[in-house]
Formats: sequence, structure tokens, C-alpha cells
Amino acid sequence: MINLQKIIDYLEQHNISEEIFMISTGLSKSSLIKAKGSLSADDYLTICSTLGVSPWFFYERELTEGSSDS
Repeated sequence: MINLQKIIDYLEQHNISEEIFMISTGLSKSSLIKAKGSLSADDYLTICSTLGVSPWFFYERELTEGSSDS
């Protein structure tokens, strides 16, 4: 699952303004907040490409009952 809050935190930690982010990706921070996990794959890959990070960077694996990490 993609952690949208982690994207927002990354933007803030790296002092990337909403205006620059919006110009680069066509998305605003508020649209990320409203997305609640329903970000399209195209939008997500655009964000990762723009920020220069791997698509796995903001991904969090959900563990389900009975699953194993081994």
C-alpha cells in the first residue's frame, strides 16, 4: 500500500513547495490528502519520477493475519 502521508512528509522534509510540486506533477498536496490511498498508478509513478525516488520508496507492505515475513 502506498503511504500518502509519507509523500507529504517527504515534500516537507525536503522543502519542496506545493507550487513546485504542482507544476512538476499536476497534483497538489491537498489532492494527496483527499486521495486516501486511491492514487492512480500513473500519478504515483509521476510523483516518484519527479522526486527521483524508487516506486518502492513510499510503499508499505501490509501484513495480513497468517502471513509470514520469512
